[in-house]
Parts: sequence; structure tokens; C-alpha cells
Amino acid sequence: NQVTGKTITANGDAQLDTAVKKFGSASLLLDGDGDYASVSAQNDFGFGTADFTIEGWFYPTASIGVDRLLDFRAGQINDNAVAINIDNLTPEVYVQGAYRVTGSADLSVDAWNHVAYTRSGSTGTLYLNGTDIGSWTDNTNYGTAKPLVLGALFNGAQSFFQGNVDD
Repeated sequence: NQVTGKTITANGDAQLDTAVKKFGSASLLLDGDGDYASVSAQNDFGFGTADFTIEGWFYPTASIGVDRLLDFRAGQINDNAVAINIDNLTPEVYVQGAYRVTGSADLSVDAWNHVAYTRSGSTGTLYLNGTDIGSWTDNTNYGTAKPLVLGALFNGAQSFFQGNVDD
């Protein structure tokens, strides 16, 4: 499959920040108060039963409760899709209405943290800064086209991330 460019929609007052960035000239700035970025449903995000990796760089400036890093769910809480959040800085993987992995290490505030989730065969593994921090048996069929929300719950209504996101 050839991956093509995606149209990203800024919601609330999500914006580019040239002062805090990991790569390039800017990162996505989210203030934790109703803003997030979204991409409409794409076939590239429907992972089916294949191996895949989801990753990004996250720079939290605070964490109070549950903050969503990314969410591929299509409008329902128990969708066959991956959602990754931090609960007081501890990363978690949420699939089919349940937490499947709770990380054994926390993100650092005011620092870049690399978060990745991979599925290889039937093993889903959560990584923080290159270290395996938890896994589960992931035999989920993730279907075809899925949307992507960065920095909020799939419906953009809550669990807003406060900080920056890059690559």
C-alpha cells in the first residue's frame, strides 16, 4: 500500500508551536482545554489483522487524570480500534472497551517522550522511549477505515492532552 498525505483538522485552538518541537520547524500545541487535531476515516488506519506500529513524540506540560494521546475509534467506546492515553502520566492501551496494557513507567513532564504501540503476530506491545513497558495477546481485527483524533477522546468531548505532539 502506498501511504498518502492526510488532511488534519485543528479543533478548538489547536495550533502549531515553533518554540517547542522535536523535529522540523514546529509541533502541535494542545492546551488541554477543548482542543485537539483530527483526521477523517482512512484505510491506512484500519489495520485489520496485520502487523502495525503507531508512534509519536509527546511533551506533556501537565497531567491531571486521564489524557488521551491518540484515538482511532470510530464513534463508540468499544470499537475495534486502538486508543492510547496517559493516566497521571502512566501510558495505557485501550481496545474494545477495556484497558489491555498499563505501562510500567511514566512519561516525564516538560520533556519529549516517545510512545509506541506495535502488534507483531498476536503480541501487542507498548513502548516508552524504546523500552517495552507492557504487552498483551492482541488478536483483534481492527477492520478497515478508521479516523484519528490526537489529544482527545474519539468524539472530541473530553480527556484533553496538555502539551505538544510531534511526528
